[in-house]
Amino acid sequence: MQKKGELKDKVKEREIKKNKGNKNMFEVEKKFKLNEDELERLLEGAQFLGEKTFGDVYYDTLDFTLSKNNIWLRKRDGQFQLKLPVSQKEKMQTNQFQEIEGEEKIREIFAIPKVIDFEKDIEKFGYGIFCDLTTVRKKYAKENFG
Repeated sequence: MQKKGELKDKVKEREIKKNKGNKNMFEVEKKFKLNEDELERLLEGAQFLGEKTFGDVYYDTLDFTLSKNNIWLRKRDGQFQLKLPVSQKEKMQTNQFQEIEGEEKIREIFAIPKVIDFEKDIEKFGYGIFCDLTTVRKKYAKENFG
């Protein structure tokens, strides 16, 4: 298994392009915990556009080597993704991640050779499921947002 520094160095060497080459586009995601009154007030006058349900299975070592370093290896709806922190500055109020999609790219970063299939191969390197969850995202439009 690679050490923390080796993984970071390897990631810095690679330039992973996101958003099909559009360098001016980025995603901002903010999570809020609302009570029922706050949710009702926020949605007042909003138009429901739909919802999306997806499953996430997260992988890590028994001692949580990845998550302790804010690195997230997951399988979302059957596709593997790796989220790597862009910055490790202490006391940051926001997290920025570089997202890598696809088993082959993840194999390169972790230096995991192809033997059987991806799940069996990462298991041999000490990675197993530690969380399996379902998320429902609802989308609304309100006052020129949506």
